[in-house]
Amino acid sequence: MADRSPAGGTQPPPHAPALELARPQSGSTPPVQTTEQLAELLHLPDVGRSIKTARITGQGARASVDLVLDDDTTLTFESVKDFAHPGRMALELAMGPGVEATFKAPQLIKAVTLLRAIADQHEAVTFDDLSRELGRTFLQSATRHDVDFNDQAARWEAFCMLERFDPIASTRRDPVTIAQASVVLHDQGTRYVRCSWFASHLRREDPTASPQDVAHRMQRIGWLRRGREGRIKATPPARKGQLAWSFYVVRAGWEDDQ
Repeated sequence: MADRSPAGGTQPPPHAPALELARPQSGSTPPVQTTEQLAELLHLPDVGRSIKTARITGQGARASVDLVLDDDTTLTFESVKDFAHPGRMALELAMGPGVEATFKAPQLIKAVTLLRAIADQHEAVTFDDLSRELGRTFLQSATRHDVDFNDQAARWEAFCMLERFDPIASTRRDPVTIAQASVVLHDQGTRYVRCSWFASHLRREDPTASPQDVAHRMQRIGWLRRGREGRIKATPPARKGQLAWSFYVVRAGWEDDQ
C-alpha cells in the first residue's frame, strides 16, 4: 500500500526470474522525458504529482517496484506483475496520490517499458541463488566415493556402503553437519547425491521446504533426477537382491556454470 515514508520498499519473494529487465546504473538520474511520459500515462499530473525516482529490486517479472513521487509518497508493488495489473495499479494510485483512473493491459505494458528505462536496479538474493549455494556446500562437504556405475559389483558395493550411513544420526552423535556426514558417489565427474540426505540438508536452512519444494528448486538449477522419482538401483552379482534409492545426478562442471 502507499505511504509517505522515504522509498525503502519491501523485498519481493525470492523466486526465480521470469523476465529480464534493463539495468540502469544505481544512482543515475532518470531521463526527464521518459519520467514525464510515465507520469502522464499514470495520470499523475492530474493531481499535481510527478515521479521523483523509481527502483526495481530483484530480477524479472517477480522483482518489486518502488515508485517515489515528488512529495515522497512511495507506491510499492510487490512485483512487476502487480505493476502491470490494471486493477492493482488503479488501487495503488487511488490510495496514494488520489488518482482516479482505469487502465488497460497494453497501457501498463508500455508503463513497464518506461519504468525499466528510468529505474535504478538493485539485485536481490533469489531462491535459485540460495539453492546453488546449498548445493555447492553439500558437494564440497560430503565425503567422495568413486565408483564405476557400469561395473555391477562395484556399484553394488557402493550401494551397500551407502546403506550403512545415517547422516541424521551422525549429526546427533557428532559435531558435524548433514553434508559432512553424507557420501556422494562419483563416476567420472558425475555426482550422485541421495535425495533424502540433501533434502534434510536444505531443510536445516529452510524448515518450511517440502520434499517437492526441494526437488523443484534443485531441478531448476540443473540437478537432474532419472524418471519421476530419480530412483537408481543396484543388484549383487550372481545372487538375488536389490538396493534402490532416489538420487540427484549432478553433471561434471555444474559449479563452473553457476
